[in-house]
Amino acid sequence: MARADHPLFRFLGFIIQGDMGPLTFWTDPQKGLVAILKAPPDKPASFWQRAQRNKWRLAITAWRALPTTTKAAWQLAADRARCRCTGLNLWISQWCRPDRNLLPTIQRQSGVNLQ
Repeated sequence: MARADHPLFRFLGFIIQGDMGPLTFWTDPQKGLVAILKAPPDKPASFWQRAQRNKWRLAITAWRALPTTTKAAWQLAADRARCRCTGLNLWISQWCRPDRNLLPTIQRQSGVNLQ
């Protein structure tokens, strides 16, 4: 079996990052791909961590409640504006950190009405 940092994996497009099974992967500038066994947190989440996680939880819940046509419009806007993200990513970005300039800019670049 090939090592996790085998160049063939990167060549084939397997960019391993995050948790996979019992391991956590990340890329270190000096060491390349690093894998360690997952470890539980050694202290509980802070107030701000819980607040941020709740914000993301609410954003996903709101996205799931959107009509299919609205989700498709966000994806089309992201594609047409040549964003390097999905419609979901774009929508969550706007939900979690509202930016007065983002929506008009994306709508102008894509020609898609998102309101």
